Amino acid sequence: MTTDPAAASPPPKPLSVNEGIKARSNFLRGTIAREIADTSTGAISEENSQLTKFHGLYIQDDRDQRRARAKLKQEKAYGFMLRVRLPGGRCTPGQYLKIDRLGEELAGPSLRLTTRQTFQFHGVAKGNLKKLVQGLRQVWLDSIAACGDVNRNVMAPPNPERSAVHQRVYELAKGFSEFALPKSRAYHEIWLDEKRVADGEPKPALPASSALLASPTFPASPALPSPPAAPAPPASSAPPASPASSASSAPPAPPASEVEPMYGPTYLPRKFKVGFAVPPSNDVDVFSQDLGFIAVVENGGLAGFNVTAGGGMGMSHGNAGTYPRLGELIGFVTPDKVNALGFAAITTQRDYGDRANRKHARLKYTIADRGIAWFKAEVERRAGFAFEPARPFRFTTITDDYGWHRAADGTWFHLLFILSGRIQDTPGRPLRTALREIAQIHTGDFRLTPSQNLSISGITDGQRPRIEAILKKHGLNETHHISGLRLNALACVALPTCGLALAESERALPGLLDKLDPVLAAAGLRRDAISIRMTGCPNGCARPYIGEIAFVGRAPGKYALLLGAKLDGSRLNTPYAPSVSLEEGVALLAPILRRYARERAAGEEFGDFCQRTVLAEKKAGAPPQASEETPPAPPASA
Repeated sequence: MTTDPAAASPPPKPLSVNEGIKARSNFLRGTIAREIADTSTGAISEENSQLTKFHGLYIQDDRDQRRARAKLKQEKAYGFMLRVRLPGGRCTPGQYLKIDRLGEELAGPSLRLTTRQTFQFHGVAKGNLKKLVQGLRQVWLDSIAACGDVNRNVMAPPNPERSAVHQRVYELAKGFSEFALPKSRAYHEIWLDEKRVADGEPKPALPASSALLASPTFPASPALPSPPAAPAPPASSAPPASPASSASSAPPAPPASEVEPMYGPTYLPRKFKVGFAVPPSNDVDVFSQDLGFIAVVENGGLAGFNVTAGGGMGMSHGNAGTYPRLGELIGFVTPDKVNALGFAAITTQRDYGDRANRKHARLKYTIADRGIAWFKAEVERRAGFAFEPARPFRFTTITDDYGWHRAADGTWFHLLFILSGRIQDTPGRPLRTALREIAQIHTGDFRLTPSQNLSISGITDGQRPRIEAILKKHGLNETHHISGLRLNALACVALPTCGLALAESERALPGLLDKLDPVLAAAGLRRDAISIRMTGCPNGCARPYIGEIAFVGRAPGKYALLLGAKLDGSRLNTPYAPSVSLEEGVALLAPILRRYARERAAGEEFGDFCQRTVLAEKKAGAPPQASEETPPAPPASA
């Protein structure tokens, strides 16, 4: 019997198709430029559609038109979604006006604010993509790495002027976003017509503590455990070469010196998300991030950050090997170590993440397979410093601060509620017109929140009456005078544009809330903060698994109903009903909400109540309790 450990190791699994696409893309160039210039079709190839994600855009089609166009033997109604890179959600009035105008001229009839604090354009024709990117460039905006297997848009609290700590955290988040950008010039060449240079760009600087990281692949840690379920780290970050392409279809060769010191030639196994939070608000849902930074404030200043790792929302129905996961606390670092730590964490995932199975390729699975202690030790080894013990912190809310507020710098901000982040003019609510008028006179900026809302920030005492008058003129001065459930509702786009959607989401959410609001009002719960999240598929773009109530699309008109997350985002919810229509979901929720009004303990949140009652009873096999139609007066809201 052999004693050679290598002989006993299972053979390596074949790499995923995407790894080959990235390897032969020549640092994300592919043949995108050639296909974008092709006017014979509104589409691009599948291979280039994977690469354009790194440039911040997805090919989609209007699924509402599919059947009719198929009958007419027409091509699908293709269009592109482009996502702006906007770290921390900050946007100047000039940038907003440009985004508004570009959207009106080159995209669909509305703008959309995302759950990662940025703008999305939908329905952009292929022939308009370069115009859109170049228009953004005119106001110093881009879409680099807004999608793809790289660090995505970095999240941070939306109103930095609230305190010196908030401002410092925003600056660090923005700095990390710039630091973690891919170094390839493909975006600039394809969309901005940048001319190639013979020797490429200067080699970017590495963190001072990370000189050993110059190689795209690191040696294995001396004491690295290798559980059987975890694939071995690749010997190289590049997959085997694919069969040679013909000269006519091969992507252009990159400059000889072009390198990606953090990502390597095949970038990460999957997306990577980073968020910064300032307690007591967990508005960024920091535990859902691959890498989270929780500000620690001592003596009125920013002492540093508690760091979390391994969060992620995506899963697949019927696949027990996929699941949402919350990030784990691994220690404390001072502000000067943020970039070096991020570099070490990202490169650890680059080298040990699963490149064979994309459904198992996020950092959460790397940590689940190998253990948080291993990950912490490996990051420390690469960064060249050790974590300090985590320091005390406490989250109490995720809810945006709606309405008018005075900031620490003496200015004002007004936070508008925007259901599902959709900026458009509707009868009686001309939101897009109002924001355009405000942007034309505003001297502060706009801040996009993680809950798809918008803050008009940096308003001076002199400007406040003018902005207030515009809001009142258009009926938008009290957008937050609605139910606490509605104020804490999130939805992804889903149909008709998302190709992954199994069910409606954004278009179905208003009707769902309309059915639940009367139940809340009758139970005396209208002002209670209860989080509800809805997605058209299980991939989790609206972070549904940390909603106290969640509807996750399974099929047309059918959703998994989940209950019991912690309102502050620190506990996942639990499946309650595997497949329900929205009407059935309301019928299940109504008696639970009425029971909550009658039986909750003082200060008990809805998610905690569900864990203590209906979920515990379901686990024990107890029948549901009968509900009275008219409940007694509930205890006062906390």
